[in-house]
Amino acid sequence: MTMDCRDFLLEIGTEEIPARMVARAAADLEVLLVASLDAAGLSHGPSEALFTPRRIAVVVKDVPASQADREEIAYGPSVAMAKTADGSWSPAAAGFARGKGRQADDLVEVDGPKGRVVALKVAVHGRRTLEVLAETVPGLLAQLKFPKSMRWADGRGPFVRPIHWICCLFGDEVVDFRFIGIQSGRESTGHRFMAGDAFTVASPAGYVDQLRERHVIVRASERVSMIREQMDRVETETGLKFIRNDDLFDEISNIVELPILITCEFDRDFLRLPVEVLTTAMAAHQRYFAMQDADGRLSCTFGVVCNNRARDMAVVARGNQRVLAARLYDCRFFWEHDLATGLEKMGERLDGRLFLKDAGTMHDKMRRIVRISEDIAKAAGFDREVRKDLVRAAELCKNDLMSSVVCELPEVQGIMGSYYAAAAGESPAVVNAVRDHYQPRFAGDRLPGADVAAALALADRVDSIATCFHVGAIPTGSRDPLALRRQAIAALRIMISNASLSRLTIPQLLDMAADARGLMDGAKSFMAGAVARVSGKGKDAATVEEFLSERFRGILTDEYGVGQDVANAVLPFLCGESAASPADLVSRATAIRDALADESFRQFLDNVFKRVGNLVRKADEEIPDWRDEVGPAKAMEKIGAFLAQKKTHRNLLDLDEDYTDTFESPLEKDLELCRIAGAVQCANARERHDYTGVLKVMASFEGPLARFIGSGKDGVPVLLEKDEQKKFARLALLDRVFSQFNWFADFSRISTR
Repeated sequence: MTMDCRDFLLEIGTEEIPARMVARAAADLEVLLVASLDAAGLSHGPSEALFTPRRIAVVVKDVPASQADREEIAYGPSVAMAKTADGSWSPAAAGFARGKGRQADDLVEVDGPKGRVVALKVAVHGRRTLEVLAETVPGLLAQLKFPKSMRWADGRGPFVRPIHWICCLFGDEVVDFRFIGIQSGRESTGHRFMAGDAFTVASPAGYVDQLRERHVIVRASERVSMIREQMDRVETETGLKFIRNDDLFDEISNIVELPILITCEFDRDFLRLPVEVLTTAMAAHQRYFAMQDADGRLSCTFGVVCNNRARDMAVVARGNQRVLAARLYDCRFFWEHDLATGLEKMGERLDGRLFLKDAGTMHDKMRRIVRISEDIAKAAGFDREVRKDLVRAAELCKNDLMSSVVCELPEVQGIMGSYYAAAAGESPAVVNAVRDHYQPRFAGDRLPGADVAAALALADRVDSIATCFHVGAIPTGSRDPLALRRQAIAALRIMISNASLSRLTIPQLLDMAADARGLMDGAKSFMAGAVARVSGKGKDAATVEEFLSERFRGILTDEYGVGQDVANAVLPFLCGESAASPADLVSRATAIRDALADESFRQFLDNVFKRVGNLVRKADEEIPDWRDEVGPAKAMEKIGAFLAQKKTHRNLLDLDEDYTDTFESPLEKDLELCRIAGAVQCANARERHDYTGVLKVMASFEGPLARFIGSGKDGVPVLLEKDEQKKFARLALLDRVFSQFNWFADFSRISTR
């Protein structure tokens, strides 16, 4: 027999929901609704979240008309309470059975949540889906969370915007409920201006088409496609090209119910303004699409997506032209005023702009950036001319924050600084650095290419991260108001990609930032001592090293396809005394990643090399001072001038010395000879940063090490050796082998399974 299935529709009609909230609200409603159906045991087909500025809706296909009948276990009292001393059922057991409409003889003993109990198998008849939905939907709507909610009328709410109607159908039947004083029904509303009357929704299956007939496109992807198609048609007709912005597509599609594209024009005289000012004023502030000619030059024609087809669209076009003209007149005034002021003079007002509470002003930040830039230039080995450009760019890079254009259009900071720097006659390297030091601005954005720009971008981010941690402004959970996570990722990517900066390490940069903070002595708005590293929940907050390590882990796994275990193996070398540069660690991690593709290397690592490390670590635990017995201090204590040549009293931890003549066993001699030969090869490969070569040298130890360790029945005893002198000598040999490669990574963290 075919199951009776129907489609389900839930639509919440509201006043205009902000573009940034509506898509998430519809998606959240879909997740809650599907989870509720699953929890109620109602199978279903595919679901779809639909939305426009005035509605959020979900359609679920093929929901059964009722729940399936099922059998449940009803747990009763414990066996001890359910039976009397003679084994008959107690009054408690009989009462439990009677309450379920059954006889005491129907009781069975089972293991329940609280031990051994009596129970009944109870047949539960499935409820009608219509009843289940009527009970659950109001609770689901109450669970919706928004960045901002509101109340209205007589205190109704909270909800993202006032609700005007609720359309809720299961098949052709209304799901009857009330939410925030609004009764559900089968009515919806078309386009506010073109079909504003309410209409009856016949069924969930026809919902989308009925709205389309009333000039509402309820699928966001369809609205975007309509905008793109209209753009293609305009481009064909005009010979111009739209500057397409995916983020703008999404935003505009979320503020219209029926996208209608028109073209407008602004005064050609405005083309004297910087291109970025024009495009930002259009896109970020007015949601207009700029256009350019075949040669890439900005055109005075632009596109506007409207939400209404007026009787005379020329009137609409003129209105949008006037709106944009007013903003561009302001921008032109600000541009001319800034040029007259000059970038150097703008910087005189930086002391009046706070960077962060307890972290000084923007002028303080500029001074720190200059100091860090000087240190980076020295560490990177920049020549005199590059150093000069870098310091000059650091002095100017924040000045445009005080310009009138940037105050009006914050999105063009850095870009405007480069225009003002060029107008002041600064060198091309300085101009480009001022422009590009904010790069990358978002995930996937380009990195600053030139050395001056890359070094300045790095100095700026290092100061922001280190200073924020110094004053306790540390990201927690999803809160990162200063985008420190993004800045950390950008700094690491710059260090990895720029050849001139690829030798810098994290400890070096943090030391530079600490030295730069020394310039703040006496500054009133700067906190002299670091705050306690405690989070809002009373737990120790992450240190800056841990914070950067987590970002670096993400880069390794996401951008280089390195496994978590390999990332964990190189992360200990990002900070600390043996720190390597991020670029160097990327090379090591990718070399390990590639080597692990070879089964023989995985076997060697698992069965041989890790055993060496485990032996040495076990010795450190069981005989903590064994190194003192074979190290340089003990050797000097035991030997005098006469005994200096005695082999038994030499320092056995010297990696540069050949100890072959101290061994008697061929297995020991073979391993020491392999170590001597491998040391030279490993040093050469390390000097060339040929980490694939280093791993090949390491793999060449497989035979000698395997024979030395043996399988339990053969090999050379180490920790089980009773002769203490031999035991320590063999431990020293394994330690010398292990030390030859333990600078590379912590191989014990790598999974070979």
